[in-house]
Amino acid sequence: ILLAHHDNSLSSDDADFITNERVLTLAEWFMEKCGNAKNIIPYSMGAEYPIYMDSFIEKEKNRRLEIFIIPGQTMIDLAKDNKLCNFVEN
Repeated sequence: ILLAHHDNSLSSDDADFITNERVLTLAEWFMEKCGNAKNIIPYSMGAEYPIYMDSFIEKEKNRRLEIFIIPGQTMIDLAKDNKLCNFVEN
């Protein structure tokens, strides 16, 4: 899951547009580089869910991309058998 965020320095529509473009561009990059990236789920969060609200300097940290990896059954099984590292290295 890819989540793109922005700060509240823009209008809601502009923040939504920028984060949408950002997350779709990154999703395309993953699809080009990974071949089978059909499970990538991009979300444009706009200015929702800020980390910092008070400091003008720190609100740039609200412009961020979060990547969540949700393991499938194969990854879970490899991890249980302590084989995940060997699988990733090959």
